[in-house]
This record gives sequence, structure tokens and C-alpha cells, in this order.
Amino acid sequence: MTATVPESRVILTGDEVRVSRSVRAGEWVHAVRLHNWNAGRPVMQVPANSPKVTIAGSGNSTFPYRYAPRHQDTRYRYTILMSAETTTTATVNIESNDVGTVDVFSRKNMVPQIFDVERSAQDTTEAETLVNITAGASSVDVESIMVEALPRFLLAEDANDLGADRMKFWIRQAISERNFANALLDLQNNLRTSARRCGCFAHSWGTGAPSTTTNASYENKFLDDVSIMGRHLFTGDTTRTLSWKVKAYNSDGTTAGNVRVTNDAGNTVIAVPAGTTTATWLPATADTFETDTEDPTQSDGLRGGTTDDHTFEAQRTAGSGTVNIESLSVWEAP
Repeated sequence: MTATVPESRVILTGDEVRVSRSVRAGEWVHAVRLHNWNAGRPVMQVPANSPKVTIAGSGNSTFPYRYAPRHQDTRYRYTILMSAETTTTATVNIESNDVGTVDVFSRKNMVPQIFDVERSAQDTTEAETLVNITAGASSVDVESIMVEALPRFLLAEDANDLGADRMKFWIRQAISERNFANALLDLQNNLRTSARRCGCFAHSWGTGAPSTTTNASYENKFLDDVSIMGRHLFTGDTTRTLSWKVKAYNSDGTTAGNVRVTNDAGNTVIAVPAGTTTATWLPATADTFETDTEDPTQSDGLRGGTTDDHTFEAQRTAGSGTVNIESLSVWEAP
């Protein structure tokens, strides 16, 4: 069973720790240590998802994802799993950077390919990440893509800590900081989002094989519902707000469509308007919906004994063309 620490316990005012003021107790130091651990902890940016897309020999496909980063993240780790019927190669390009060509083996012998990419700057601005894969002489199956922000083991004021290898960083390992007060005050404005779950759900079909619909009725884009639960932060929490976007386009200027998510709270619709003939993240400002929070009083964490299941569907609302969906992403609203 886990317990949630309210954010307000680790927010201190500058007056409480100003220079020359006497320290009344050790409690504020404990708060800073907890804050440092929160700020340095890893987070899943794009949860592992399975595109299950086959890229023909010498062909390529780009897999887009949307996310809202935490300020303290400095380096992302991309883990990509690929297989091939005949041993071949694949070239991976991330954020317009050619990160390498790797060998691709059969499914029973496939090896996770890991690429570390540094952020150009620390911010919390919503952004897109693009993973482009080009197959070698033979076709390649894209089995899984995942992106995580690496844990930081040193919170340096000049942000030169790019993250620790997750395999060498154990749970609740201490976060180092030479000056507790500086650590607290430097990052205080970003503390409320330090433990935010950036990626709650994501799936990309890629540019080479987008999910399509010509159906006037809603049709499920997955074989089953998707379970998503929000964080339980305070005693009265029962729901949490999540943001979401879809990257979609229509085959011609008169076709239009909708993408809908339905869960325990109801449904929310994102329109793919007529005239959207190039892949675009919609809407311009991320839409939101409510989802159940976890219940820390229950051993399984489920509220009311069940998960909050989400159904993602699409329909064509106008025209005679095709509605194409390349990707959809869900993240915790900042």
C-alpha cells in the first residue's frame, strides 16, 4: 500500500529560509530532500506502445507522439523493439538526428535498441517527438516504442546533470545536492509539476500506415478498451484532468471526421475538420477529459473495484473520402 504526500508539504517560502535566519528545526531540510528526490525521479514520457507496423525493405515510417515535459528533465531514453523475418538493419532518426543503424533479428532473438537524446532546453512547453525508422534490405516490424526521462542523481544549478542510467539507479536512491536551500529555491516554481505523470497513454500508427475510417458510425480504434487512472493527490480527489490530442488528416478537402474518447465521466470529441489534408495535431490547444483517480485505501488501487476504461473511436462526418489518424497521445494536464 502506498501513501501520497501532499505537494504543499514541500513548498516553502523564501522568508522561511532566507540568509541569516535561524533554522528552527530540521523539518525544512527533510522537505528539501523530498523535493530533490521528486525533482530527480524518472518519468515515462511516452508509455510503451505497440505500433505493430511492418516497414517494407528500404521503406520508412515516422511515428509521432505528443507530450508536455517536466522542467527538470534533461535527457530522454528511447527504447525501440524491432523484429524481422530475415536478419536485416534499420536506421533510426530521432528529432531529425540520425542516431544510428542497428541490426534487426527474428522475434525470438530481438534486442531492445536504446538511444539517449538530450533536450535542447529545459521547459514545460508541449511538444512533439518524432521517431523515424528506415528499413534495410528486408522488411522490419516495429514491435514497441517507449520514451522516458532519465532519473537525475545530481541537481546542479547549471543543469549539467543529464541523467543516470536507469539500470544503475535504484528506487528511492538519494538525490545529491551541494546546497539544499539553492536546490529548493531554484526549482520551487516547478515543484508542483515535478511528480506529474507526463505520459498516460500513447499510440502511433505511423505515417506509413495510419488508422483509417470511412464509417459514418463510430468504430473502435483498438481491439479493446484502454485502462487509464489518474494520480490521487489529496483526500477528496476522485478524478483527475488529462490532456489529449490526435494527429490526423482527411484524404480530400470535403471530408471531415471526429475522434472520441468515452470513459466513466462521459465522452469528449476532437473534430478533424474539412480542409485538414495534411497531418496536424488537433485541436490547437489540447482538449481535456476527466478520469478516475487511484484509491490509496484499496490494496489494488482501484476506485470502486474497477479500472476506468477508455474507448477511443473515430467516424467520418462529411464527404466521401477517408479520415486518417497517425497518432493519439494522452498526458496529465500541467
